[in-house]
Formats: sequence, structure tokens, C-alpha cells
Amino acid sequence: MWIVDRAGQQVRSFSAAEVDLLERFADDNLTGQSVEQANSLLRRVRQDNQWLRCACAKPNPIMHIALLESGRFVLRNNPGGAEHLSQCPFGKSINRSAGPADNRAKITRFNMGSVIAPHGEFQGEGRSGTVAESMAPAQRSGVRYPTLSLLLTLLDDAQLNTYNPSVKVSLSEQFQRLREAASRYALANGSSLAGAMDTMINTGRMIALGKRVLEQVPKGKRAVGLLLDRIEGTEARSIKLLKGGKMELQGHVERFASNDGPLLALATVTPQKPFSKFFVIGHVATAAIASPNLLFPVTGQAERTVVLELIKLLHWLESKGEVVQLQKPLFDGDNSPDLILRSRTKVLPLVLARQDAGHSDSVPNAVVVPLGGDIQPAKNKIIATFLRSS
Repeated sequence: MWIVDRAGQQVRSFSAAEVDLLERFADDNLTGQSVEQANSLLRRVRQDNQWLRCACAKPNPIMHIALLESGRFVLRNNPGGAEHLSQCPFGKSINRSAGPADNRAKITRFNMGSVIAPHGEFQGEGRSGTVAESMAPAQRSGVRYPTLSLLLTLLDDAQLNTYNPSVKVSLSEQFQRLREAASRYALANGSSLAGAMDTMINTGRMIALGKRVLEQVPKGKRAVGLLLDRIEGTEARSIKLLKGGKMELQGHVERFASNDGPLLALATVTPQKPFSKFFVIGHVATAAIASPNLLFPVTGQAERTVVLELIKLLHWLESKGEVVQLQKPLFDGDNSPDLILRSRTKVLPLVLARQDAGHSDSVPNAVVVPLGGDIQPAKNKIIATFLRSS
């Protein structure tokens, strides 16, 4: 059994003792200090962006290490890779933990008074005498993706998912809107969300924010801060900053849709152990945005291209005396339109699809805008809708 890099090249072989430890981990047959030894080994491999190659079959199955929301490590086969032999302990473990697939992001819109808990409180020492895995969200919150839910809630509250061509809003004003939206909420530890948030992601701001939230958090509660900023993208264990450089993260990434940058990111900042003053990036939630200077959320590069074309069209319509706003629904469910155009008297839903502009059966009266194709026919329908005499 081997550790390999992302290109499949061997980094090193596991010792016989390490293989035995990992096999017993896969069999869920570890106690005491052995639990932490296995977790420590898997944690190092995961942090180094490496995979495991199993010798049970040829071609060799390749596995990655996943961190569940409960904080527990599990082994998963890489998609499209070779299968394990039936008697392989790693194959048995993967089959046990697979369960039904559910790729839908369960996003929840926070309301005033909601419990916002990106991380649970520390539960004390683990069985091996060290701190248990601490990156899981609070189990009592009832929100599966709390960091992403909060990011989208702030965008919705700040009305940054609405573009009005008649109102020019600078980048600093857009971030000010997000700060004002944050002032309406509090974290589950009792501290103010606005007071626990900074609008720049870098190491210096993370350290400064950590010191600030330590002073604000009530005694006995876990300190949690939030960093909000534009980023280029995310990699396996790091955030790619917009101006270059990277920052490591210890938790997981919650994506609105695509990783096509630029992105707006909301990252949690928290210690990994009780009473620690050493802060790390925990989880990060991301949403693709229209451009570095326009925080309008999109699902990826294809939708970004359409949105920027529509914005040009909206400015042309404004020059003709018709103000039409563009809105991106964030919480309306699978049967809602992808985009909505609104004037004072008319509403036109838009459905984005990889097909020619036509009609939509799922959304009545919608214009279908093709992704990656010619959108001029759809633009003609939009023009006809809003410039047609009432």
C-alpha cells in the first residue's frame, strides 16, 4: 500500500505496522491511542493533498480521505477508478459508508433570530486523550451547510443578487451592504456577527480577527470569526487569493455551484482546540460572482457570460427610457427561474439551458437563454417584451 500524489506518482510505501493500523481503522477496530495514531496519519496525508493506493487488485484502486461533517475521517474510492477485491478491508469499509447519494446542497435562508453555528462547541477530550476532530458544524443548528447558507443569506439581504442599471454601486459600497446585512445577526456563541467579521482574507487579518473575537466571545464558548473577501478559487486544502498566494484551510469547502473564479468567499476562523489562541481557517463557502468588481452571484463561467451580456442589454434598455432590473433567486428551489427581469410593470423569467432559445415547460412564460450559444434570439424576445407598448 502506498501514498501517491495527485498525478498518481508514488510518494512512499506504508510500513507493515501502518498498513495494519489502517486496516483496523477500516474495520472500525481501533481503541485508545491507536485511534489518534490512525487519525494523525490520515490527517497528514490529506493535508499534503495526497491519495492512497491499495495493492489488493490490479489496476490498483486509488482512495482519497474525506472529512465527514461529524469530524470523522473516511476513505472513499476516486470516481471512475478500479474496484477493490471483495475481501479487501478498505473496499468493505467504503461500501459500508457509501449510503445513498445526495448531491443537492441543502441551503437554508437564515431569518432574524436564527442560530448561526458554523462550528460546534468543543466537547472535551477524545478517547485517546487528545482533542477530538473539531471542524464539524453544530449538530443542533439543523442546517447542513451553515457557512454557505450564511453567505447566500447575506448576499440576499444586501440585495447584491439584484442588478439595477440606474443605480451605480461601487465595490466598497457593495461590501458595506454586506456588513450592514451582517449587523442583523448574531452567532450561536452570543457574539455579534458584524463584530466577528472582517472583509479581507489574509494571514494578518485572520490573526487580528482571532484576537478580537477572543475578547468578544462569552466565557466558555468557542471563538468563531468570519472573513469575507473575493478569491480566485479553492484547491484541495487551500484558498487561492485574488492577488496571489494561498491560505490553508482545515475544514471543507461549501460551494454554491462552480469553482470558476472570481468567487466571493466566506471563511470561518476558529481554534482547533479548547483554550487555544492559535486560529486557523476552518470552512470556506464560495459563490461565483459576475466580475471582481460586481458581487452579483452566478453559478459559473457559462452563466457569468450570459449575465454580463444581459447587463449590457439592460443599460441599452435604460438608454431607451426603460429601467429593467436583473435578479438571481437564491432560495426559491429547483422549479424557480435561473434569472428574473423586472420593470415597473412587467416580469420576465429566464431559464438558462444548453439549447436554443425557445420555451420552458418547467417555468411558465419563461425565455430560454442558451448557455454557450447564440443568445441574440433571447435578447430580441427581451427587447420585444419590455419595449412593446403597454
